Amino acid sequence: MRLLPAIRRPFQGICVMVPTYRGEFEPPMIEEGQEQEYLKQLLVSDRTATDKALTLMYHNMR
Repeated sequence: MRLLPAIRRPFQGICVMVPTYRGEFEPPMIEEGQEQEYLKQLLVSDRTATDKALTLMYHNMR
């Protein structure tokens, strides 16, 4: 199956396993409540808009 942008993949919900030197790595499940709290705290902080945007981008890439 060829993956195209903007097309939903049929295998949603399947756990992604990443091979590493230490064996398989399974990313932890994301806690929605923790993410909402993190975002609220980030938005009310006294950081610049650019710093907030970059912080959020790097947080989402983890």
